[in-house]
Amino acid sequence: MCLDPRQQIREEGNFDSLKSVGMNRELFPYVQLNDQAEAAGPSGSTGILPGDGFVPLYDYLDALPGDVDISVEAQMPSDVYTGAEWCKVSVERIRRYLDRYEARKASRAS
Repeated sequence: MCLDPRQQIREEGNFDSLKSVGMNRELFPYVQLNDQAEAAGPSGSTGILPGDGFVPLYDYLDALPGDVDISVEAQMPSDVYTGAEWCKVSVERIRRYLDRYEARKASRAS
């Protein structure tokens, strides 16, 4: 099973259902990390880089093991980057996002 935070927020409105199972690595050997823009298209699935939208991803990450493998989903903006440029930009921005999350988590633990 692969968790999808954007879909869970759309369907459930929160991550409460993860409280009892989120730390179970047998159920979730990896998870997906994605976000959604406020102005989603007709399909409601305008995926953007984590941290650029409204999905409360810190709450999502808090419900999961700290060492869970993460797959990221974000659509490449059209006519802005080449594929190689988008890879570089998205990886750098995702790393910065996760670094901010880890810094927040560490400050709350102390």
